[in-house]
Amino acid sequence: MVATRNTQKYVCAECVEDSYLKRYISENSTDKECTYCGEIGKKPIAITLDDLTEVIEAGMEREWSKAVDEMFHDSGEGGYQPQSAVYQTYDIVFESLEISDNTDLLGDLVHEIGNEDWCQRNFGGYLPDDAMKTSWETFCDIVKHKVRYLFRDFADNLAEENMELTAPSEVMDFLGGKLLEYVTVTSLPTGTTVYRVRPHDGNTRFTLAKDLAPPPEDRAIHANRMSPAGIPMFYGSFDAETAVAETRNPKDDFAGTVGAFSVVKELKLLDLTTLPEVPSLFDPKASERRPSLVFLRAFLRDITKPVIKDGREHIEYVPTQILTEYLRYGFSLNDGNSLDGIIYPSAVRKGFLSFVLFCENKHCVDKNQKVDAYVLPWVQLESVSEVCESKD
Repeated sequence: MVATRNTQKYVCAECVEDSYLKRYISENSTDKECTYCGEIGKKPIAITLDDLTEVIEAGMEREWSKAVDEMFHDSGEGGYQPQSAVYQTYDIVFESLEISDNTDLLGDLVHEIGNEDWCQRNFGGYLPDDAMKTSWETFCDIVKHKVRYLFRDFADNLAEENMELTAPSEVMDFLGGKLLEYVTVTSLPTGTTVYRVRPHDGNTRFTLAKDLAPPPEDRAIHANRMSPAGIPMFYGSFDAETAVAETRNPKDDFAGTVGAFSVVKELKLLDLTTLPEVPSLFDPKASERRPSLVFLRAFLRDITKPVIKDGREHIEYVPTQILTEYLRYGFSLNDGNSLDGIIYPSAVRKGFLSFVLFCENKHCVDKNQKVDAYVLPWVQLESVSEVCESKD
């Protein structure tokens, strides 16, 4: 199965990047000296290259297959077909697995494994994450470019024709179930301070909650990441700087009013920032979780990528607007209650958070404001401040 092994070489945890491999080496070390970096320990710090190769091969074979086992070979056409789907061990080890930046180690691993031809496992079909990923991408294409309002029937019929695809209703259920499985539902207690910004021309001043809240329905004319035109929602951040950054166009001067609101009703938010990282390919105990997290991580990157508001947002935001509508109206928490909003990574300030609340203008009040008995306030305006920033 593999070429002759050189068991006289040893690898320490510092010579690999993958977290599982680091842990595996540390827990199974048998030698005090590393062949590749020269590190010498007082106790064993390294395993044999032979041992490491076996772990890496086992991981590779969870998602890759030998081309000879799954692909059609045509010597007249140059080998396995299609050639674009063929990878050699070198390609996978050096470019795909992110095992290490030690070229000597990587070269030895390629030699040990044998520079064979490989293809994605289940070639011609889909791995579990690929099937859902393709279904999501197909859904996005449909609602952006083909059918906007009758997409369910159209896409469900398409899924029936292609058995590898999942119907949109099932994609939504899958996303909802997996998000609830892997993501934390964060409770925002009363008294939590949140910030929302309203841009203006520099001469205007806003001091009332109704002016800094989401616009009334008849004035909600702009499409946003989670909501289409006509459906207002409360977009904000947990600090003023991020709220401003999410609102302004960095190419232009900016003036606006920052409203600091306090939460007056406990809110339940789906916190997408708590989604776990994709586990290592080499961890056998994580093999069942890995496909879902590969898909969910790619999905999270997709819905949080910046979109320039030049008119294309009316197209690019449609899939996440539909998903948000599902999470708002068609999704229940384990206790049967519904979500009040979503927390997501800021698209413009790495490491900071933004959120959307499923509330309207009437749910945002001033201090001591009298409201109708049937309206339950969500947030209360505590203070306002002005911001004026130059594009330079």
